Amino acid sequence: MEDNNTRETLEVLYQDEFLIAVNKPSGLLVHKSPIDRHETRFALQIVRDQIGQYVYPIHRLDKPTSGVLLFALNQETAQAFSKMFEDGSVAKTYVAITRGHTPENGFIDHPLSQMLDTKEQKLAGITKEAQDAQTHFERFASVTLPYEVDRYPTTRYSLVKLNPKTGRKHQLRRHMKHISHHIVGDTKHGRGEHNKFFREHFEINRLLLHALEINFFHPILQKELTIKAPFDNDFQRLFNEFCWGELEKMPNPKYNLPKGFIVILAMLTAITPLAIDVYLPSFTQIATQFYTSIDQIEITLSLYLLGFALGQLLGGPLSDRYGRKIFIFMGLGIYIIFSLLISFASSVEELWVFRFFQAIGGGMAVINTSAIVRDVYHGKEGAKIFSIISMIMMIAPMLAPVIGVGILYFFHWEYIFLFLSIYASMLLYFISKLPETSPKIKTKNLFSNYLIIVQNNKARLLIFANGFGFSGLFIFITKASFIYMEYFKLETFYFSLFFSLNVASLMLFSRLNIKLLERYSPMQLFFRGMILQLSTALLLWLFATDIVLLFVVVGFMVYIGSLGFVFGNSMSILLEHFEKMSATAVALNGVLGFIISAFVGFLASYFHDGTLQPIFFLMMCTSLVSLSILSVIRKIQKR
Repeated sequence: MEDNNTRETLEVLYQDEFLIAVNKPSGLLVHKSPIDRHETRFALQIVRDQIGQYVYPIHRLDKPTSGVLLFALNQETAQAFSKMFEDGSVAKTYVAITRGHTPENGFIDHPLSQMLDTKEQKLAGITKEAQDAQTHFERFASVTLPYEVDRYPTTRYSLVKLNPKTGRKHQLRRHMKHISHHIVGDTKHGRGEHNKFFREHFEINRLLLHALEINFFHPILQKELTIKAPFDNDFQRLFNEFCWGELEKMPNPKYNLPKGFIVILAMLTAITPLAIDVYLPSFTQIATQFYTSIDQIEITLSLYLLGFALGQLLGGPLSDRYGRKIFIFMGLGIYIIFSLLISFASSVEELWVFRFFQAIGGGMAVINTSAIVRDVYHGKEGAKIFSIISMIMMIAPMLAPVIGVGILYFFHWEYIFLFLSIYASMLLYFISKLPETSPKIKTKNLFSNYLIIVQNNKARLLIFANGFGFSGLFIFITKASFIYMEYFKLETFYFSLFFSLNVASLMLFSRLNIKLLERYSPMQLFFRGMILQLSTALLLWLFATDIVLLFVVVGFMVYIGSLGFVFGNSMSILLEHFEKMSATAVALNGVLGFIISAFVGFLASYFHDGTLQPIFFLMMCTSLVSLSILSVIRKIQKR
């Protein structure tokens, strides 16, 4: 007997005592048919088993077409609605992705010969006269891609709304072929080269035709009904790939998420700010022990970022291929081992080496946080979750210097890295509670997905915009000790206090970002966040010569706080393009971002002259570069 928990079900869009509407996936027959004698799955059977009663088909929806499908719950209702479909009382709206740029709108009035269903009919020589067929179409959007698919150097596609006025077999597919705008994925009436392009480049092997909406007057309940079917993942990915607007999807119910799911991910992500910020107050003590300058200890920050980037680069594709959790465990293991080794370092060179490998483990583990979020959440919902995680995670850098100062008060600097190893060990328990969400994609070349991401123009620009926006934070982290403890001659207590104010500001702006996502898109907030960051850096630079401490503290709070509009939104926008390779996309974003930050951090140290002007000028430059790249992206989207 079949287990009810494993029985296939369909999404119910509407149900009353007379009708049920479901969202039929592509590739599912409505009922048994001579078209495919070997098929064993049918929508009619699935719905009947799902609701525990007989259902009756009302209208036809081709096997490769997805979308709204109606069934009657008794014969009388079926007869009434079948008549409504025949006389045109039911308004149907479809959406398709077609070859070429269609006219903005049009009306196709082209008779269609009746298609025979069986080979027996064809062999018997049965012929049927052509029937009237009309379809209205309207182009919603279009895109030009830099690929040679046919005989042209570029290829063009359109997003089209289709309203059939008659109900002939394969009417929409045949009408779009008639005007030479074949529907992508149509193996019978379409163009093979375009089907192959979508199959190989986007991993989509289906007819891109979706029954979006049905509108009718319910003859029994005496009310007008409009039933809509949401787009599936294939359409959503293409909408984001082609910049056709943002579609949102709520959390995927197939994952059994533990309590505190978001907190666990935030704790995992926090090992990076902890590893960077907790030992900042110990720079002077470490430099004294190894008979070197603070500048030599600051190099460990750049080394950590480079090692972290390498860990992400290795861990991203491996996570997409073999699973998220196994590489979280592996990364944390490496992180724990080298955190302990750092506490036994006997020279600054050993400190550099151990710090680098500690970072590799951290990168390999943390890369999975954003990937898991993308596996479960999408669109604005994903941006909100990223912002929540960032907000919770910011508790770490707020407490890190305080923890560091506390450890130094009672112990030596080595105990700071012992603390980091204990924290990572504790994480192993919580990570065991997470579900496995990796798509585990099968690729011949493990790292070939990097090329796919790099070839995506919008993704490439987003990664650089995010990298330069983030690098301003690293300038602050690198030079915070100098600014507060050397330039303004503050004690470690006040250094920790003012550092924590910046983190509190970032949390506040992240909370504001979550609220504003109800009204604005992630891209709009990302852009405005960079405008705020640039304006603040400009003011700091203009008044750098005779600047007072209060102005610097407030300026940094606004500058760092503006990143609350950057982190969650930029990651959500980027990952919407790459559902099945999210860890790889996060890895590339992290690698380039941290390389940019490490280089900018090096410039901050190289141009250091004992004043604040070079620091503020460099912060202004990174913000300007990021904002310029975002402006280019916005122009591309408006084309």
